[in-house]
Amino acid sequence: MTRAQRIVRFTFWNNNLTFVILGILFWVDMPVWLNLMVVLLISANLAGLMWYLNRLGIKKISGLYFVDDERDKAVALRVHNACMNTLLQGMFLLILVVFVLKSPDWQLTVTTFGNIILGLLLLVMVASNCQYYYLWQKYDRD
Repeated sequence: MTRAQRIVRFTFWNNNLTFVILGILFWVDMPVWLNLMVVLLISANLAGLMWYLNRLGIKKISGLYFVDDERDKAVALRVHNACMNTLLQGMFLLILVVFVLKSPDWQLTVTTFGNIILGLLLLVMVASNCQYYYLWQKYDRD
């Protein structure tokens, strides 16, 4: 397994863990001290990501930091292009949902409206992360 494949796989699972933690933070009613523990867990997760990337020889995260050769760069650019298009479409859909939910027929409370938007946003981010991993595996085989 190449270094780029290890980084993509690790960041995929790390992002999924972060999304689960954010979901817990958003929707589970917890005392303040437990919220602080969840935030510390997210911080530890990010510190673990930085430690792993440093262990793989990455000193600075910028641009395509994980590619080693032209083939990996071509795969990364194809994947980024497809994911950015999907992410942009997801944001447009989210804006459309906001306008639909703002109509007086729904009669949503601010909390319910916020939870719906946060849930949809988290869903878009998870879908984008899964799409990134899937497309990387697909284009890397070609």
